[in-house]
Amino acid sequence: MEQFRAGMLLEKLTATNYSMQHFLKREGLWKVVEDPPQPPEEDEKDEKALATIILGVDDSQLVCVADKVTASEAWNALKAVHVREAAGSLITLTRRMYRCRKKPGDSLVNHLKFLTGCFQELALRGRPVGEEDKDFIVLSSLADSYDMLVNSLESVETDKLTLEYVTGRLYAEEDRRAEQKMTSAQLLEHPRGNNSREEQRCWELEKQPEGAAADQLVVNKVK
Repeated sequence: MEQFRAGMLLEKLTATNYSMQHFLKREGLWKVVEDPPQPPEEDEKDEKALATIILGVDDSQLVCVADKVTASEAWNALKAVHVREAAGSLITLTRRMYRCRKKPGDSLVNHLKFLTGCFQELALRGRPVGEEDKDFIVLSSLADSYDMLVNSLESVETDKLTLEYVTGRLYAEEDRRAEQKMTSAQLLEHPRGNNSREEQRCWELEKQPEGAAADQLVVNKVK
């Protein structure tokens, strides 16, 4: 019963969820699925594996396994459907990954989260993206405003140009831009041009005795 409850904590088996196979392996049931037929003493395991698969599939997948009598038959029926679906979804996912572009105003965090999510999902499906390719995909997805940063990375040794290094540089650049934007906003709000210096000078003259202020004003005009 405890094992059954543990199984129900799994996400329902769909075309993009592969947890069921690992669960069957953990429970010692995968052999009857992968290598039938099994001797009669393994019938109980086969029944348990079949029940686990049927209870673990999404409702939309039940039609595929409703008439199957062994765990292997049920698994192969699901596999026949999911392989076709997985091929189509892999193409869609890969196209979205390569076409992803960061637009002005887009969150860098969300942009990188999407790309790293694509990398992880492709790895889970047996199509991992190479480490160097991850860097190139991320850098190629950036807007032209990042060209200076991208060019600076060309001098970095290949073995040091990891995804962690690239994302770290991007976050540092984002922080620098945010700070620069804040400074510009403060300057617009409190300008420090000639007018401010003239205002400061007038304030200082107002604090001086009347004669001294007049003399200083003459000196300033001469300057």
